[in-house]
Amino acid sequence: MEERHEALVGLYLNRSARHPLRVSLHEASDWACSEYEDEDEAIRVLGSTGWDVFCSVMSEIHRCTELDYNYVNDNLIGHVKPYVATRREFSVLSSFSDGIASPNISTNARWFWQSIKMAPRLTCLTVQESGKVEYIPDRLQSLKFCWPVDSVVISRLLSRATHLKTLYIGHHYQSSEPTHGSITLPGLQHLTLNETSSLSTRGAFLRELTVPALSSLEVNSEDQFSLHLFDPETADFSTLHAMLKQSSCSLQRLRLSIPTINLQSHSTIAFLQTMSDLTHLTLEYSVTSEWPSIIPDLCAPKMVPPSNDTSQASLRCLLPRLEKLSITEHSFKEPYGLAESVRNVESIITVLESEWDSSGQWSLVDLSLSFASEERTSHRRGVVFTKPLLPLDLANRVRKLKAKGLWRFTVTLPRVRSANP
Repeated sequence: MEERHEALVGLYLNRSARHPLRVSLHEASDWACSEYEDEDEAIRVLGSTGWDVFCSVMSEIHRCTELDYNYVNDNLIGHVKPYVATRREFSVLSSFSDGIASPNISTNARWFWQSIKMAPRLTCLTVQESGKVEYIPDRLQSLKFCWPVDSVVISRLLSRATHLKTLYIGHHYQSSEPTHGSITLPGLQHLTLNETSSLSTRGAFLRELTVPALSSLEVNSEDQFSLHLFDPETADFSTLHAMLKQSSCSLQRLRLSIPTINLQSHSTIAFLQTMSDLTHLTLEYSVTSEWPSIIPDLCAPKMVPPSNDTSQASLRCLLPRLEKLSITEHSFKEPYGLAESVRNVESIITVLESEWDSSGQWSLVDLSLSFASEERTSHRRGVVFTKPLLPLDLANRVRKLKAKGLWRFTVTLPRVRSANP
């Protein structure tokens, strides 16, 4: 960092005096991370100018309404002299993102974490590691765990975080120790779970959780590395179903985006049948010859389980308030046939035409279908693929639906190997 940068930061801090700040402190992205064991090492790594700038910012840290701190540990904070950071309270801080990778807390930095815990207006918190759970305040409204965390730790924390409205839990592992027991989050509206490959990894935790105000549920997977390495697992909705049933919530948005799972038509439809208030539904999953697309069964005249005696079962009957539907199907082990994907698109179009012709209008106005063939052979050098278009007759039928009020209908067909590479 150059002296002109230091002057610019100093000018900004001086001219913004008595005004709130939004500060983001990030480590250099060269992956040459330092432990910052002492002040001399901090000066050596950051440079004397960089260290002076860091101290200048820390001297005004009490003015932050939003703070994003991303360093390998909190040693830098511990090296800041008390006479520099004279005001060690966060009276206006409302949002803090802890990007510190280490779960350990520096002895000289405990004042910082204690101030975070005591910040009277702090309602939004993002944490990387669970080692600082004792410093997480009870009054939070939004909490995000980014890295793997023990289920016992989560249970202990949530048992006192009763004001939460939004909760994100990254990959977590089930502890052999007993958890806190039943947990009720009366105000939680949005819950996001990040899974690796399975829906059943949080069994005990989800069965203990009651969320009566939940309106949005997302189950995502960010583990793209495993997509080509492991065979997909069949989705098990039992834990999610147990949580939703005991919560008696009116779920409006559901996103199941795990490309490494297969969906079984019968169990998926039975699961969706319990969510008549859904307005937004996103499904992303894997298809194989053994577990093909669920779209044909989803569009069948009678798609509900045999135990239901409804005589006129349809997509609209299943999800009468649905406004937006997005389905993405991946094929990792074998090619996804173009003809099959076109038939699936036609099934959806036929359902839309039937519902719109019978009633004149339907709440479903936004629809997206994507079919991705990502088998390993598609990455061979010299193989050229093209993106096919929807057949003309189907495209014309979509135009007629849009004329009737369908707002959006997007289709992505699987790539096909070019005849002339």
